[in-house]
Amino acid sequence: MIIREAKVEDAKAMVDYLAAIAGESDNLTFEPGELKITIEIEEKILEQALASDKDVFYLATEDDEIVGNINFHGSHRKRLAHVGEFGISVRRSHWGQGIGGKLLDELLVWAPNHGIRKINLRVRADNESAIRLYTRKGFQEEGRLRCEYMIEGICIDHYAMGLVLEEQNDQ
Repeated sequence: MIIREAKVEDAKAMVDYLAAIAGESDNLTFEPGELKITIEIEEKILEQALASDKDVFYLATEDDEIVGNINFHGSHRKRLAHVGEFGISVRRSHWGQGIGGKLLDELLVWAPNHGIRKINLRVRADNESAIRLYTRKGFQEEGRLRCEYMIEGICIDHYAMGLVLEEQNDQ
């Protein structure tokens, strides 16, 4: 398995990957057929990440197939330029192999070198394996978002979690 930064040329593979994972997990914010991302739209997303010092997009690949990804988006507003949020996913066939942790490690190395001091995420409150991973990496629960998901008529809460990379006392 290789972890690397995404390139614009990965757009088609990403579109295919997103279509595949949509049917593999209820932990995602989208269902099968719901994302209307074309190759052209994905190319623009990847171009933006590559051009920004506050965004990054990593892929986990195996035999040139995408098996996981993490993307981070930070703010360019001065007051928020130190913080951002990420999304992460791994193909069901590769769950439990440590890929999510390795992707997150890449982000944790990249972030402080780009002025990021705080990383946020949202996770389903019942996604115990993801919460264990985030907790192991130092993230803490910062709040509960009630009924954030609605799946088959059932409300599912989310946790807001965060990790402060560098405590600073500028007073």
